[in-house]
Parts: sequence; C-alpha cells; structure tokens
Amino acid sequence: MTTQILVVEDEPSFQKMLKQYFRHQIKEQKYEFIFAENGKEALKEILENQQINLAIVDIKMPQMDGLELLTIMNYINLKIDTIVISAYGDMEKIRKAMNEGVFDFLTKPFELEILEKAIENNLRRKSAKKIGYLEKRYISKKQPTGEEKEYGPYIYFRKRDEDKKLCSIYLGREEPWLQKLFELTEETPEL
Repeated sequence: MTTQILVVEDEPSFQKMLKQYFRHQIKEQKYEFIFAENGKEALKEILENQQINLAIVDIKMPQMDGLELLTIMNYINLKIDTIVISAYGDMEKIRKAMNEGVFDFLTKPFELEILEKAIENNLRRKSAKKIGYLEKRYISKKQPTGEEKEYGPYIYFRKRDEDKKLCSIYLGREEPWLQKLFELTEETPEL
C-alpha cells in the first residue's frame, strides 16, 4: 500500500529535491508525495483526500502559515502526524508546533537523510498505534494485607504475532531499563 505524504512548502526547489531523493520509493510506490504551496491548499487537499498518512509542513508560507494549518487541523480533529520544517529555529514557534501535536521539528537547512528518518519514525509510530501495538494500562495486585494496590502506568507493547504476550515499560520507576525491556518483550514482570 502506498503511503501518501502531503508536503506543504512554498519553495519549488524543495519539491524537486524531494522528488529526486525519493525517486526509488516513488517508483516502487512506497511513497506518493502530494504538494501544496500554502496552508489553504493543504487544507483543501486534506479534506478532499482522506488517505493522507503524514504531512510535512513549513512554518512560514503565504496566505496561511504552518502554525495556522496545524491549529485548524487539530480544531477539526484531523489525525495526521506532522513533521514541521522551518528556516527559523525560533523556540516559541517550536513550542507552539509541539503543542499542536507535532512530533518532529527540522530546522533548514537539513540533510534529506534526516527527513527520511523522521518520515520512517513517524510512519512506524503511526503503524504501532493503528494496530493497537501501544496501550497504557495500570496493574492491580493483591497485597499480603488483602488490599488491592495499583501499579502503573505502564505502556504495553503487543507482540505482532502473539497478541497475548505483552511487555511493559513502567513510567515513573527506575530499573535497569526494565530488565532489558523484559528480556526483549517476553512478558509482563512480576510485581
């Protein structure tokens, strides 16, 4: 299945560089890039095309900038993972973008290998969420006194082939990285 990536960038040279760099992935139909020159065009594309998997959004653009686009996307509950790119390393803009749910922020100029890695990481994270691979849970365990004690939260990672086997990462307790991630995802630890 082809991954559709919306690129919202007003520089035509960036579009050409992306097409050239990802030409093999495009030819193999791994990625399909859809281009928009500003936030308004991007919003129209998003609303017309429900299959967009990821957006790469520049901050500074004419008509509607990237932060406005992100705000509108969140307001109308569009769940599209986003990588923000900008020539400005402005911490205020980075903070605003992160508050809108952005996972990656790349400052121009950057190597396209870094963008490729960011795309792969975002798609992997999205895939894990989509198949229910990540889940937050609490564990209750009966104490010797007879009362129930709740432990957690844990983040559970389901094994792809064996849904019944789980491992967890406890959020808030120090351990040698949870017994090597519970011996590399075998099962939930004894409490």
